[in-house]
Amino acid sequence: MLDNAGWKKRGPLLMALTVLAVLAAVTLWMRKPDGASATTGMGTAAKDASAPADASNTPPADIASRRRQALAPMSTVGTHEQVAQSIARRERMRADQARQAEDSRQKAVATYRSERADPAWAPQKENELNTIAASPAIAEAKIVPKSLEVDCKRTICRLNGTFASSGEAEDWIMLYMASVGGGLPNSVVTRTQNPDGTTGVEIYGRGR
Repeated sequence: MLDNAGWKKRGPLLMALTVLAVLAAVTLWMRKPDGASATTGMGTAAKDASAPADASNTPPADIASRRRQALAPMSTVGTHEQVAQSIARRERMRADQARQAEDSRQKAVATYRSERADPAWAPQKENELNTIAASPAIAEAKIVPKSLEVDCKRTICRLNGTFASSGEAEDWIMLYMASVGGGLPNSVVTRTQNPDGTTGVEIYGRGR
């Protein structure tokens, strides 16, 4: 043990060493959390750097572009399917219309062939239909058939004409049917391309 004289000599030095030890311990204790925090922060930063970018920080224009790119193949497939379905639907409609027109023509032909001419009505109706064919409206259009025959029976009439081209035939049909109106309802029109390049037009219509 130190005597009073020794304590007086070494006491201040021991106290100074004790204070330094305490300060060193406190400093280490305070630095440890910082170090851990720094290490944690570096780890977090490294993790954030390797992680994908947050969508919330992505500009709206980039998000919209990515969505369009993702949906583009699906939209293209959907469009192709819709177009194909529309084409198929139109083809079915055309086939149905052609079949209905042919059925109507067959019925009209059968009626025409089975009927006998009405001597009191048929000549008057034939004259009416020929007069319409020579109307000023059709004459001004300069669409003159190469030949035109009109034959009526008891209720139904048949018109058979020949035209220089399919274009003239279509124009004449449009003008004639518009002019005849209710004089020849329930009409069935058939076009035929002849070997010599002319177009034949056959019309069956109920005259009364």
